[in-house]
Amino acid sequence: MSPAPARPAKPSEGEWRIDAKQILLERFRINVDDRSNAKPAKINVSDLSVRGENFSTAKNQRGKATIRARINDKGMLRLVGTATVNPVNAKFVVDAQDLDLISVQPYLDDRVNFLLTGGRAGTKGEFTFDAAGTGPAKMNYQGAVQVADFGAVERDSQQDLLKWKSLGLDALQFDLEPFQLRIGEINLTEFYSRLILGADGKINLQKLAVQKEEQKGEPPAQDKPAETPAATTASDAAEPKAITIGKINLKDGNIQFSDFFIKPNYSANLTTVQGAISELKPEVPGDLDLQARLDNAAPVEIKGKINPLSKDLFLDIIADAKEIELNPMSPYSVKYVGYGIERGKLSFNVKYKVENRKLSAENKIILNQLTFGEKVESPTATKLPVLLAVALMKDRNGVIDVDLPISGSLDDPQFSVGGIVLRIIINLITRAVTAPFSLLASAFGGGSSGEELSYIEFDNGRANLDEPDRAKIATLAKALNNRPALSLEIIGRADPLSDLDGLKRVGIERKVKAQKLKEPARKGEAPRSVDDVQVAASEYPRYLKAAYGEESFPKPRNLIGLAQDLPVPEMERLMMQYAKAGDDDIGQLASQRAQGVRDALLATGQVGAERLSVIAIKPFTAEERQKLKGRPNRVDFAMK
Repeated sequence: MSPAPARPAKPSEGEWRIDAKQILLERFRINVDDRSNAKPAKINVSDLSVRGENFSTAKNQRGKATIRARINDKGMLRLVGTATVNPVNAKFVVDAQDLDLISVQPYLDDRVNFLLTGGRAGTKGEFTFDAAGTGPAKMNYQGAVQVADFGAVERDSQQDLLKWKSLGLDALQFDLEPFQLRIGEINLTEFYSRLILGADGKINLQKLAVQKEEQKGEPPAQDKPAETPAATTASDAAEPKAITIGKINLKDGNIQFSDFFIKPNYSANLTTVQGAISELKPEVPGDLDLQARLDNAAPVEIKGKINPLSKDLFLDIIADAKEIELNPMSPYSVKYVGYGIERGKLSFNVKYKVENRKLSAENKIILNQLTFGEKVESPTATKLPVLLAVALMKDRNGVIDVDLPISGSLDDPQFSVGGIVLRIIINLITRAVTAPFSLLASAFGGGSSGEELSYIEFDNGRANLDEPDRAKIATLAKALNNRPALSLEIIGRADPLSDLDGLKRVGIERKVKAQKLKEPARKGEAPRSVDDVQVAASEYPRYLKAAYGEESFPKPRNLIGLAQDLPVPEMERLMMQYAKAGDDDIGQLASQRAQGVRDALLATGQVGAERLSVIAIKPFTAEERQKLKGRPNRVDFAMK
């Protein structure tokens, strides 16, 4: 007797199986009115068509599906692919066009401070969803996404925030678990962005997300005890995301900047922005190459490397701009300098590098024909003599050429690039007006330091210039020739202590030379001046004796009443003892020194008399003498 045939195993009690050979829904309409938000969201799905084949709740039973629908009467969505119910798994080819983005605004209202005013999204790709296993569901999408005619305005001001004609994300690959995003290429054309520095000193982009207030009675977050999971989450958040961008192409961009922090306000318009950024990875920076124009005129170029995807920002760029009009920047000038800008142009070449959260930068700035207007009272303006600083820095062609190095740590709470630049500029002005000769010496030094260039020293009692003095005067004249807006004050000095003794010695020397001058004078061959006479060391005792003999002061005499022959030191001592020199002589010496320097400057032919002023003699105060560097027998210079 043959055994009975085996029966198929019965499903366990309570387990159902549903099989559908074919599913067909045609021309359905679904209206969704989502009132979970403050502002209800309405989504209308029309012309819904669903076709399914061989669907079953049996494990791993795969069926085919096609879904078509219109979204909000404009957009089109089409899904074609296969799916299983047990476990949930789906793979669809996606084709979506003209999906209206404004319909998602209600879901953003309590999260952002901007309103969508336009935007149509479309995509073609392949979507995969897999909920098998015990872990999180896996989701993957590969394809391309386009967003056209996008627009957004700020909620409060209703001003345009961001617009573009076309945004394309090509060769997109997205995985939810683990997170991974790769975009082969981004193309953005005819875009507009508005950046605003508000009256509170914050950029509008910092305010796009709504800041939720802490619940009443709940202690501030920093007062709560730290929890291990939270710390882990924070640590994970700090890690760079698995994001890769193949290339970014920009074309026909417009970035408008407005500064409402200062009064009056300032605006700048960066137009025809175009260029590219090469592949970006967390571990590899991309090459940056952008071109634009400021207010449709001055060209701006930015090149270098950038990596915004790394854990810490990496930046190594060079930015170059030429012939930017300075007049629109007059509000900044009024606020910080106290003068408006009538005219002038700015060119710059800057190098910025951010690595390991450290910034180092070089700023080469050229200001051409910078001209200030009338003084404007501003409580925030520097009290430094800015006009003098500009005159010191501006060459004869009206050009100011300066270098402003910057460095700092991004972790410093006080760190601000703008603040650092402002401090450096103020420091530059300060150095210019407090140490103008150092500035001139650095440009025209000729071997002189700025300190040395600010004065000419003289021997005690003398007013004549030697060769090193004339070389220094030549350097100063060259600097003045290249700084035509500057004038020079010449201040003669004489020291009542050392110069008084020096004047007496110089008087004796002249008397000795006068004795020698008598001999060629008898022959009609005398030099023009006593100062031109040269007395050799071997001749000096003879002519000194002659000069001593003509002195009328009491002299030592012998027994018969005749003047004694004395050695040279003794004759010099007696002549010094009875020599006459007083305050008038000191004043005259200071004047001779100042006049001699003025004449030497004029003799160079590089500076006119109208730019030179001889100032009344100013004796040193006790405090000035204590701080004085160099000798007190001098001529000092001051710029104005």
